Amino acid sequence: MAKPLIELGRDLRAGLELGLEKATHDLVIGLKQRGPYWTGDFEAAWRVEPGQKLIASNQAEGDVDFEKPNGRQVTDVVVPLTEVEQGYTIYNDMVYADIAMDLEPSPDGKYRHERPRATAERDWFERYMLGGEADRTLAAGMKQGMGLAGFNR
Repeated sequence: MAKPLIELGRDLRAGLELGLEKATHDLVIGLKQRGPYWTGDFEAAWRVEPGQKLIASNQAEGDVDFEKPNGRQVTDVVVPLTEVEQGYTIYNDMVYADIAMDLEPSPDGKYRHERPRATAERDWFERYMLGGEADRTLAAGMKQGMGLAGFNR
């Protein structure tokens, strides 16, 4: 039996919101898995906020003076529920986030990957975000959310 059009609209909205939440969660987990990991501070500093926001960068500080890296552990990320129109802002609030993402050199003029103790591949952030993997992660999350709302193949 066919659903009334108003129910179809609600189901579609629910699918989009579920998909956006799942896609955002999986995207951040991907960033955590691919990014540098020494103490775990940078990995744990990924944040998700509802809406499109300008985030004051470089808020939290971490300590990277250990002799060797801790074993990598990927912590979960909290994705607050939001309406699909708002979307999300994803960011890392470590003081050295831009350096860890290979977006700028450290104060001594070296890039992170130029150091002998690098724990992530060179340009990992750009490769993940622009190399197609982030797009595939987002598409899979949206597909899963739509499926949960009853929109199957």
